[in-house]
Amino acid sequence: MNPSIFRAYSIRGIAGDSLTVQDMALIGGAIGTLLGEANMPDVVVGRDYRLSSPLLAAALREGLLATGMEVIDIGSCPTPLLNFATDHYRAGAGLMVTASHNPPNHNGLKIRTDHTVQGPELQRIYRTAVSGPLRQGCGRLHCAQPTAAYLEAIRTRVKIARSLKVVVDAGNGAAGPIVLPLLEMLGCDAIPLYCDPDGRFPNRVPDPAAPGALSALSTRVIAEGADAGLAYDGDGDRLVMVDERGGRILGDRLLALLAREALATRRGARIVYELSCTQAVPETVSSMGGEPISCPVGYAFVHETMRKAGAIMGGEAAGHLFFDDPGFGFDDAMLATAKMLSLLSRSEQPLSSMLDALPRYCSSPEHRLQCPDDLKRAVVAAVREQFSGQGYKLESTDGVKAHFGDGWGLFRASNTQPAVTLHCEARSAARVADIEHIMLSAARQALTRAGVPPT
Repeated sequence: MNPSIFRAYSIRGIAGDSLTVQDMALIGGAIGTLLGEANMPDVVVGRDYRLSSPLLAAALREGLLATGMEVIDIGSCPTPLLNFATDHYRAGAGLMVTASHNPPNHNGLKIRTDHTVQGPELQRIYRTAVSGPLRQGCGRLHCAQPTAAYLEAIRTRVKIARSLKVVVDAGNGAAGPIVLPLLEMLGCDAIPLYCDPDGRFPNRVPDPAAPGALSALSTRVIAEGADAGLAYDGDGDRLVMVDERGGRILGDRLLALLAREALATRRGARIVYELSCTQAVPETVSSMGGEPISCPVGYAFVHETMRKAGAIMGGEAAGHLFFDDPGFGFDDAMLATAKMLSLLSRSEQPLSSMLDALPRYCSSPEHRLQCPDDLKRAVVAAVREQFSGQGYKLESTDGVKAHFGDGWGLFRASNTQPAVTLHCEARSAARVADIEHIMLSAARQALTRAGVPPT
């Protein structure tokens, strides 16, 4: 078993190569063994629509059943439904076969108990899978369909003041079969775009935050005269939107809008945001009397920080949004969709004007530079060293975030791929370009010294 598939907070690999059905069966056996030792005999299993997901999910179930687990299979679904079902059925854990926004030939596993399993816990699963001993038993398989209960739980938490016209780009991922019925229940006029699941992702990349990914959605929103566009990733747990003018809205600005509304009635509450979020988030939270709390990049870290801080909401630029609503303790793009549409339906302003009221910043696209996993930390450390002693304020919570007075640049190791990433923000596009040039030069020098040809 390739140890590199055990990443920061999920398992990710190339299906049939670094991640095989034999690997997944062993992983299922290891998880079943550890859950059994913890007296947690019930587990919910779901999968996305990637072509490799049915076989990998079957292998996972076999591994779990061989350890005596009670396996509740909910079939193909978005990750938020898996999270809801885990609580709904009072299971000890939820397992989602997915590679989220990774390319079509990738797959993996997200694991949740009362938190997102990450780091040392994933390494314990790896050691158990490789070295054993695995628990022996004869489990039982149950099939369940929690969709109706899930949709009703969301519907009861929001109120739509007026009917909205929205274009829905599910990217041929797992969100389509869930979000369209939800929008119908909410009384919205939904225009589908790429809503039929297709594990090849033939129409766009499964990452809605990728540059250019939402060009078709923007065009369609304008052509239809829609109030907004909704876009989701491969497993349907991330939301990115488009305003009525076709402008892209990443998760951090959605978080700022939702936090502003929530803090109007919950003054003093805590809001968690990750380091790559726009500065508009902490500024908005502070201006409304809330307490902004930053954390490392990655949805698992947002969730962990929220739990520890008792925060009411959290999110990241990529589109993972969390709420403290009972029964929805994990990131949920469907609940985020309902809350955003509720907010928009009660506003006399279009979505673009609501965004204009937020503090204005310009940002760069995310630069993703290929770098072997075993060199990522050293490359980041080398960049940090280059900026040390030069008068910059540096944050080292996750990689290195260099503050330039009127902007910042964040250089860090990717949690999900063999790559390092760079993202910059400033008050003006010209200043973003300056910071981008400085940070990219440092990154490429560090990569070259490490023997990695910069991309």
